[in-house]
Amino acid sequence: HYAPDEAGLVAIFIDDYHDASRLAAQLAAETPKQTVALTWRDSQPDFARFLDINTSGNLIFQLIFFMVVTAGILNTVLMGVLERKREMGIMLAVGMKPQQLFNAVLCETMWLGLLGLGLGVVLTAPLYYYMTTVGWDVSFMYGEGLEFSGVMLEPIMRVELTAAHSAMILGGTMLVTMASGLYPAFKAAHTPPIRAIHGR
Repeated sequence: HYAPDEAGLVAIFIDDYHDASRLAAQLAAETPKQTVALTWRDSQPDFARFLDINTSGNLIFQLIFFMVVTAGILNTVLMGVLERKREMGIMLAVGMKPQQLFNAVLCETMWLGLLGLGLGVVLTAPLYYYMTTVGWDVSFMYGEGLEFSGVMLEPIMRVELTAAHSAMILGGTMLVTMASGLYPAFKAAHTPPIRAIHGR
């Protein structure tokens, strides 16, 4: 039995779970030695492992997404180079340097990537905003008492898109876009003008 001013367990809710380790260390330093400060990962290891598996699945999905983007951009830019092979051969024949043609194809690839990113942001921003502020009620599938490893979960599914995640997605997409344009740019710049003009 505990006195009215005593407690065996105190749960602290914070806005950002990334700060849990720092806060636990701070509490451990400022409370009596017999007091143990645990993070949510320490107190709910099964739930923490479930989230780690979910994070790994998301990373695999993003890898597949980047592979699809790479294939799509590579196909688009390469087909554009092949369709304009004669024009590019003429440009080389009249004095354009291979490095200039290489840079021109890469510049075209960059603008293709920026246009795709801009269009993607415009189309998905409203959905992300809705899923962040309102969320999707999944209680019709799981009921109100959704529980995992003793942890009650809110039946409202929301997404979290941090600035770091956004930068990683945008930067990664542009990186694979520019990498996809390297081979078409190299092919365009190093094809002999005579062969290019004759469509070989």
